[in-house]
Amino acid sequence: MLPDFRGLNESRWEAEREFERGAGAVLTVGFLFVICTFTVVLLMVASTCASIAKAQNAADMVALASAQRNAAGLGGCPSSAYVERTYGASLVACDVDGALAKVKVSKNLTYMGVTYVAEAWAGPAYSADEKG
Repeated sequence: MLPDFRGLNESRWEAEREFERGAGAVLTVGFLFVICTFTVVLLMVASTCASIAKAQNAADMVALASAQRNAAGLGGCPSSAYVERTYGASLVACDVDGALAKVKVSKNLTYMGVTYVAEAWAGPAYSADEKG
């Protein structure tokens, strides 16, 4: 009768399997870490882009308001407190020259600790000389 080698192979297979126990969990945790890190970085970039867009929108609105106030004879630039309250940005510079208003607005970027400065100008599409 031949010896039974099944028991020997099974114990060897169990020993190899015991050595690899938990490898899938380690790979899963590593994969989840990479996915979470990528998601956080993506959210930070999206938040920064949104803050830049808000700063540019604030500059555009303040420039339009300045040009409109100047055209109505109320003086050019709105107060810095108004800009801060309404748009969440700081008025850096506002210059009204005739019908043209040039504005600089700053806003702190989320997560970055950097201040973004947006510029805008507003006024009529034509000059007084071209209208005639």
